[in-house]
Amino acid sequence: MKKLKASFFDPNFNGSFNDLPISRQAFSVKGNLSNITFTINDQNADWHIVGTWTSDIEPLSGKNIIYMQQEPPEIKLPVKEVLDSCSIALTFFNIDHKIPQVLAPPALQWTYDIEANLIEGKGHVYNKVNNNFLSDMLFSEIPKKEKKCSIIMSSKTMIEGHKKRVYFVEALKSKFKDDIDIFGFGYNHIQNKKDAIDPYHYSIALENTQMNNWWTEKIADVYLGFTCPI
Repeated sequence: MKKLKASFFDPNFNGSFNDLPISRQAFSVKGNLSNITFTINDQNADWHIVGTWTSDIEPLSGKNIIYMQQEPPEIKLPVKEVLDSCSIALTFFNIDHKIPQVLAPPALQWTYDIEANLIEGKGHVYNKVNNNFLSDMLFSEIPKKEKKCSIIMSSKTMIEGHKKRVYFVEALKSKFKDDIDIFGFGYNHIQNKKDAIDPYHYSIALENTQMNNWWTEKIADVYLGFTCPI
């Protein structure tokens, strides 16, 4: 199998791939996953990966570029000029563009066991707290479960799905009282989702969008804590 190098593109980032939280989803510090080695801002890579919030890819002119749709359409649609320069799009809905498209769930970073902060003007900012990689997490010891059920979410109401999620959680809390512990920005803030998942038998994973092919780190994070998702 031919070995390939894939590079994430972020002109505002000056560190190494291993500094990124998403690096944990490779098997090791080398950034390897199957026959692919992942890097960041590597001009010599075979393929370059750009995300939904990228608006200028001029430095990648003439390169093989993969576009990844990471947000639902009501949050952020791709920039046409970016798609014009890409070879293929990985997306969970059909984008109105001639670019070849592969329909698949969004490729998002896990937010389990990393530090999360809400910074004004930047939104959620994530930082690694350890050097555990995919192989470490898959075969880690099962945490001791002493509590019943948690839910992790924010109180933001940008779109209709956000509002419905808040209403639903308020109804849950009214019905089940102390049987459900609520965590997240706007509620009981925690820096590491691990602390709101590991001690619980169950955790409710609530999305803010309902679409075919759409699921995110919300349910993946619950599985990583060996907790049963609802």
